[in-house]
Amino acid sequence: QAEAMGCARSSLLKIVARYTSHFVKASLGIQLVEEKGPSAEVPPRRPVLTRISAMVGPLKVEQLEFHFKDGLRKVFSARVLLGDAPRESSGAKEITFNLQGDYIVAVEQGAVGHSSSLGVQVIFFTAKGETLTIAGHKHHAPPSRVRFEVENAEQIVGLEVEFGRIVGI
Repeated sequence: QAEAMGCARSSLLKIVARYTSHFVKASLGIQLVEEKGPSAEVPPRRPVLTRISAMVGPLKVEQLEFHFKDGLRKVFSARVLLGDAPRESSGAKEITFNLQGDYIVAVEQGAVGHSSSLGVQVIFFTAKGETLTIAGHKHHAPPSRVRFEVENAEQIVGLEVEFGRIVGI
């Protein structure tokens, strides 16, 4: 009977794996694997954010890029109406922050307006109390407009951006 249950379980896992999208599995925070043990759920490894880089213009943040320990990169920018290609900006400079074992626990964003950018500034706060400010190199800091933070023992590893506005983490 145990052998029949194992076979049925294996068949069920194959069906679930085949018809469940990668996005749904990632959203649920599980990875289905076929194994002969009490559980078929394996928690995914936590991503390790090692560096944040940004392209900034004179008055605005044009692009953010998260770099992870495993080599993965996530790029965040405002979507341009004519395709999603980033626009070249005169006077853009790169800013980079190495996290060196620290991690991001909160993010604030300044005013965005209609500039097809990520706003005038984006500020990250780390678990060790560091403040990483990314702003246009001629920018004078107005108060931030939006703030997102995580609960204890969690970290920010991505941003949800709609038309340049950070709407979630």
